[in-house]
Amino acid sequence: MGTIPLMTDNGTFIINGTERVVVSQLHRSPGLFFDHDKGKSHPSGKVLYGARIIPARGSWLDFEFDAKDLVYVRIDRRRENFSHHTFKNIRVYRSINT
Repeated sequence: MGTIPLMTDNGTFIINGTERVVVSQLHRSPGLFFDHDKGKSHPSGKVLYGARIIPARGSWLDFEFDAKDLVYVRIDRRRENFSHHTFKNIRVYRSINT
């Protein structure tokens, strides 16, 4: 069968004479996730909404609304980019494909 390694007082295991540590890692499933702050982050109590697109491979996209209803886009959690050009390009794309 096999032997079960014993845990040391430090929370590590001794396997083949070498001290080992078990490290767990979470992986976010691909998809579209919506979120809101429940009115906590703005003094007026306005609820601010956001969305996150997590692809199977590639960069994550975050969309956030501010208190003035402007949409900001963040790629891979880097600095915020105002999305005027993004939505302008989407409108052009839609008009070409319809």
